[in-house]
Amino acid sequence: MKSMLIIDGSEIISTLFSELFESRGWNVNVCADRQCVLKRLTGDWPYDAILVGQIEGTDEVHLVGLIRGFEDRKMSAVIVLAEHPEVSDDVLSAGADEVMVKPSNSNFARWAVDKHANR
Repeated sequence: MKSMLIIDGSEIISTLFSELFESRGWNVNVCADRQCVLKRLTGDWPYDAILVGQIEGTDEVHLVGLIRGFEDRKMSAVIVLAEHPEVSDDVLSAGADEVMVKPSNSNFARWAVDKHANR
């Protein structure tokens, strides 16, 4: 079973994407704050894909850099759910595989995750 971590402070966004991927057979964990993110990233949970949105106290660029800083997270697909298109270059430079600008299309999310998680 494939696994995913969703990092986003919005319950609506987290619920939308967790239901989408759980209905496709994925095991999904959700984090809405920095403490949860650190616990998940430093834990033994394997993640085929990580969806990164915004959480209080940090931004997408920092979160992507944090994720890529862990050796066992370098192969996870990292898809950013950006609030603003201006961050695209920065998050891609930090190590993101794909950027979606909110509001995002669920079909694009499926395509992006499938593309990068199956490499």
